[in-house]
Amino acid sequence: MTDELPQDLIRMMSGLEAQIRATPMAQRVELQADLHRLCERLVRDGYAVPDRLRALDALLTEAAEDGPFDNLPV
Repeated sequence: MTDELPQDLIRMMSGLEAQIRATPMAQRVELQADLHRLCERLVRDGYAVPDRLRALDALLTEAAEDGPFDNLPV
């Protein structure tokens, strides 16, 4: 694994992370696919995915999967 990320990937990660954090929770799941693709690209290109992005991706993935079930009666 390569540790040092190219500047374009750093800018992309920072921008997407800031956009997600600035977006209300209800709309964050819409950005989950973009974040997941970025994490996959980092892995594919041989870079380590920062823990904060991995955790954010997991959180948004869980929210996206649970979303359709939030209004179902129990």
